[in-house]
Parts: sequence; structure tokens; C-alpha cells
Amino acid sequence: MGKGGGWTPLAAADKDAYALQRQASYSNSGSTGTLGSVVGGSRRPPLSPAAFAKALASRRFTNGADSAVVEELYRKTAEAVLGNTPSLVFDKLSWGEEEWRQLGEALPLCRKLTVLKLTEMENLTDGARWLNLSALTALKVLDLSGCGSLTAVPDLSALTALK
Repeated sequence: MGKGGGWTPLAAADKDAYALQRQASYSNSGSTGTLGSVVGGSRRPPLSPAAFAKALASRRFTNGADSAVVEELYRKTAEAVLGNTPSLVFDKLSWGEEEWRQLGEALPLCRKLTVLKLTEMENLTDGARWLNLSALTALKVLDLSGCGSLTAVPDLSALTALK
């Protein structure tokens, strides 16, 4: 850690993917985790590397080469963190098409995802068309409770581990 115990690139580089995932958690054993204390009820889905690259293209860098470095660092981090994330929990959020599409693009990276909770989510019927759940072969729990707007269940036939 740097002076004062704050974040430094060197301290972040020493953390493995699991430590980064725990640090970025929204919930930590039933209580609000680090991420939850920062974002409260206005949480957005994770960005896939492709979505991040698109957002990054609108940013200005002093040195144009920095953009490629940042994009590559994000890709590696997203693949490590999302690829080792065991659960994603989103509750009581009012997402539009953009957020649902972002989640749909990020889900295929979640190779070890066993729990996906989308509880009391608004607009889930519209959002479900963007979710490629068939990529989640390790998924054991899918919780869609309290989603009053859900009028049709997505195709779950590829989810052989689902309980």
C-alpha cells in the first residue's frame, strides 16, 4: 500500500483474481460489501471488454498509445475477475436496454458462475432477450423472484447443472 493506506498500482498488482473479486463484491456474507457501500441502489452490470473498448474510444488520452494499454489491462482484469466470479446478484434495479445488453455481453465471460440472482428487477421481460444464459454451463441457481414484469422464462435447456 502507498502512503496513508490508499490504492496504488503496485498494491493492486500484488492481488490475485480472487482477492480482486472479493474487494469488488457487492455483498459480503449478507451485508453490503465494498462495492455496495459505494454504489448503493444504482448498480450497473459489468462491462465486457468489447463494451469497455467502445466506451474508451470516446475518451481522450495525452498519449494515444495509452488507450491500447488501458484496453488490454481492462480485458485481462475482466476475464480474470468475471471468469472466477461464483455469483452475481442484482436486486431492485430499474435497468433499460443498455444495461441488459451489457449484462448479456458480460455473462459468457462468467465461466464459473453458479448463482445468478436477478430479483425484483424491472423490465426483465425486455431484458431477457439480451441474456445468453446457455453460456452459463456451471449455473446451479437462477433466481428471478419478484420480477413482476417477467411474462416468459428464457430457454433454460442448456443449463444442465441448474437445480
